[in-house]
Amino acid sequence: MSRKLNYEAYTVGWISTLPCELNAARALLDEEHERLPSPPKDDNVYLLGRMEEHNVAIVILGPCGPCSASQAVTNLVRTFPSIRFGLLVGVGGGAPKPPHSSNPRMDIRLGDVVVSEPEDGQGCLLNYEAGVYENGGLVIRNHLNKPSKLLMQGTGIVKSDHMFRRGKMQEYIDQIASLADDMEEWELYKYPGRYHDQLFKSDCPHSGGDDCRSCDTEHGLEKRLDRRSDSPVVHYGCIASGSSVIRSAQYRDRLRDAWGVCCFEMEMAGIMDDLPSAVIRGICDYSDSHKNKTWQPYAAVTAAAYAKDLLRVITPENVSSQTETIADECHTKPAYGLSLLQFTPTLHGGHYAVSRLLHSRGINMSFAHDHLVKAASIGNIAMVNLLLAIGSFDLDRRGTDGSTPLAAAVAGGHRATVESLLRAGANPNIEFGGDRMTPLFLAILKGDEGIVDLLTSTKQIDLTSLKSEVLPIANDPNLELD
Repeated sequence: MSRKLNYEAYTVGWISTLPCELNAARALLDEEHERLPSPPKDDNVYLLGRMEEHNVAIVILGPCGPCSASQAVTNLVRTFPSIRFGLLVGVGGGAPKPPHSSNPRMDIRLGDVVVSEPEDGQGCLLNYEAGVYENGGLVIRNHLNKPSKLLMQGTGIVKSDHMFRRGKMQEYIDQIASLADDMEEWELYKYPGRYHDQLFKSDCPHSGGDDCRSCDTEHGLEKRLDRRSDSPVVHYGCIASGSSVIRSAQYRDRLRDAWGVCCFEMEMAGIMDDLPSAVIRGICDYSDSHKNKTWQPYAAVTAAAYAKDLLRVITPENVSSQTETIADECHTKPAYGLSLLQFTPTLHGGHYAVSRLLHSRGINMSFAHDHLVKAASIGNIAMVNLLLAIGSFDLDRRGTDGSTPLAAAVAGGHRATVESLLRAGANPNIEFGGDRMTPLFLAILKGDEGIVDLLTSTKQIDLTSLKSEVLPIANDPNLELD
């Protein structure tokens, strides 16, 4: 019979998005615990268990995107008050260098794992939507926080263990592969084979269909040397995060060359600054037009195997020595006497009456600028209008993710929210994420004709500010951001 622990027993938060990611994590639990009832206002579903010597609370997110992740993590740390750090484990798109590259770190292949690691004093996660094109290149100002010292020390030990062949990552991969001996559905989680790992040249687009059988495999493939082993290679470096799926080899290459990006994913920009964590991504495609889901299950396995190997080298004593939990930080009370954690469910959950009550009792809601940005980014127009009505906001100010409320609404494609913010006085000419990008530029890049029409119809818009290099980028047929 499985054990039933209390909420305080769990010190590690494990966050995934796809069902195959949850299955891989569950398969590596050394012990599964009885589930606990979720408290009121927490709509997360948790899978609980022990992995190595740690009690882990696993949550699978809702729809992809940073705002969904942010709300899920808020609930996680409120429900499990002893959480010390998070492991953000799942699949991602790779950003490989061509075979003639002199940098072996960028010889990224399907099934490999990329682990977030800061470089040159920058954060380890890059918000690729908080950037602009400048003189033919990309300028990004928004790097997100570094992982905790404990996690960086842990990844250092894992690196050394792998160098001396003392890690257990491959053992964990083989453990999951063995499940296919008795359960046919686990065949999908086994290594698909080198034949199915095809890296097309950046100027060779997908010809259509669910697979690449009609693509130019004779002239369009990069020629790469065979590896000695089929075991996944672990890469450490910068991971780019945003809310848009990257299906453009050209856009991928720009970010890779400018910022050393190894991998793309879609959830963590919403939570990395709130949760000390390591982002661990198994590579399931090459972030180009040829992407498909064939490698997702195996990539989920390799990411989970690395995450368990990381937990292997971090002792419970190491974790308990981190005396301040995530919940402690969230409960820190600012000058107005209430914590951010107390306000978050109210603002995200759409509790208008409660928000109005707080306003009537003298609570200045203008502190919630980031929540206005997040509400705009998911198109929660009712909450946007409420905050605008009861708060005093500088709509031209950027949030911590580098976006203004108007830019966030444009990025999400929410026309009604864009219209509401324009009526409230949001300036469509304000630059964000750098010194060139504006909401209009972003709408052009996304090809959102409706929002472009909205923005260009306002009397405020400065059409003379359009830079000559933006329109060629917007007309690039190989650039797909949605």
